Amino acid sequence: MNRLITFLLVPASLLSAFTACNKKNEKTAIFNTVNIEDARYLDPARAADAFSQRVSGAIYEPLYQYHYLEDGFRLIPLVAADIPSVSKDRLVVTIRLQQGIRFQDDNSFKKNNGRGREVRASDFVYSIKRLVVPSLKSPAWPLLQGKITGIDEFRASLAKIPRDKLGEVLDKPVSGISALDDYTLQFKLVKPWPQLAHFLSTTYTAAIPREIAEDHSDETYTILVHHAGSGPFRLRKWERLNSISLERNHGYHPDFYPMTASKRFSSTGYLGDFGKSLPLLDGIEIKIAGDKDYWNDFLEGTYDAAPVPASAFRQTVSQNGLLNPALSTKAIRINTETGNRCFYIIFNMKNGLVGKDRNLRQAVAASIDPVKLMEVMNGGMSRPLGPALPSGFREMEPAAIKWPKFNPARAKQLFAISGFSKSSAAIELEMPGTDTLNKKAGTLLIGMFEAAGMKLKINYIIPPEFPGKLADGKFQLAFFGWAADYPDAENILRLLYGPARINGLNPGSFENFFFDSLFAKIESPAGTAGIQKVISEIEALIAEEAPWIPVYQNIEYHAYHKWVTNYRASPFISNAFKYYRLMPDVKNRKLSEED
Repeated sequence: MNRLITFLLVPASLLSAFTACNKKNEKTAIFNTVNIEDARYLDPARAADAFSQRVSGAIYEPLYQYHYLEDGFRLIPLVAADIPSVSKDRLVVTIRLQQGIRFQDDNSFKKNNGRGREVRASDFVYSIKRLVVPSLKSPAWPLLQGKITGIDEFRASLAKIPRDKLGEVLDKPVSGISALDDYTLQFKLVKPWPQLAHFLSTTYTAAIPREIAEDHSDETYTILVHHAGSGPFRLRKWERLNSISLERNHGYHPDFYPMTASKRFSSTGYLGDFGKSLPLLDGIEIKIAGDKDYWNDFLEGTYDAAPVPASAFRQTVSQNGLLNPALSTKAIRINTETGNRCFYIIFNMKNGLVGKDRNLRQAVAASIDPVKLMEVMNGGMSRPLGPALPSGFREMEPAAIKWPKFNPARAKQLFAISGFSKSSAAIELEMPGTDTLNKKAGTLLIGMFEAAGMKLKINYIIPPEFPGKLADGKFQLAFFGWAADYPDAENILRLLYGPARINGLNPGSFENFFFDSLFAKIESPAGTAGIQKVISEIEALIAEEAPWIPVYQNIEYHAYHKWVTNYRASPFISNAFKYYRLMPDVKNRKLSEED
């Protein structure tokens, strides 16, 4: 289906031989971890940040998932039974579901006396239609808009529907998505959408039982604290701003640990649970740290794994990105993953000053040292961005691009021939916060501009008001961050696509006929041939027009103790908890030795 992916199908008959190996853990395995911020939402339709998706992804399941032990992002079936079947014109996509997958038991299933019913194709129809409810404000809507036949018209019909009538209206058919029977889902597309499989792997599209949504959603149709999906874990307790507790779903459908792995994982012990039944944990306890220091508690063994905080990064990770040797003696390990958050300084192309002056934009681009800036903003837990695509998003390696890299002398030359060179006014930049970190970055940027002979004024905006500032278009430059929904070039390049401005995905209002034409080839290619050339042309165009200044892409660093195996924390793998193994005997022995 997608030019970036292949599917791995393993016959259930082969895997069934391994089921008995892990029928029951020998000892209770409760995995303890910590996160700085609480989940914002566990409702799949609204869970947009990586941590919320990680917890939601333990409870709910989409049709597809990423292969856990591949370096790239290879899609394989989860609730789906097979790869999508695509018509010759690529406008009809049909997906078969596995039979026998059930939702977790819950009192909302009144017709079943509280026993979870089977997941049906109609549940995915309902869940995807639910994403378009205006009051829900799902971040998935811009990804869906204009893709499925009839979906835009359906959203328009919901605009003035009161909350108590939503369930009734959601029963109305949408021509582009239907359940042909209990186990067959079909999409009819406006145009070919090769990223559909990626979209159907996001937690946004997980199957939500209508019974739960109707019984436990608020006036916006958001499910707040009561959740029941088909995933490997159940939500036992959620104390907002304090902790989240998950327990094993003993009715979870047959699901197995991968039997193949890339060299990175096969050579580091990740295949020890080859073919075993999932999940491997009995429960998960997540502490919400907030402003409290949790790192010493991790080092002492209170937590089995933890994200490396910026304050401890230099003491934990060496310059080559590996674990500091001093910690390796404590049997602590490090997991490093490509992040999904990308940061840019964007130009408002509708602004009469910066939007019309390419020399000025290139001068600003050449004046900024992204390495120093990312050091301040992210403590070194990042890598510089290229002009278009971050690491992990390229189909193939692009040709060398003459991006206007940090060069104060060149910046001075470009500024001298810009239309702003004779003005005494300062260029204005919006920063998304009033905290010390943003102000430190602002001071650094002012110095970089001064070194290139330019003046910069920083406007520090409180976070709740920053999105509105971008949406109103009342800015010249802005520091902008984007969390990619899936690892496909289309999801990043859409930020510069002209028509995307109408749904907020092009905050700089960049409009370029040639870019839009090239983007169309990325968004809906006829095949993989020539994609490399298109990406190179896009990167060259971006370097020339300079609609944004790439700053950095985050890198995820997580540490874990030796009594934990199979640990990964990729932001694109939202169901990672089911693969973790905890060895209580090893943990108890290690902690006893240290006592």
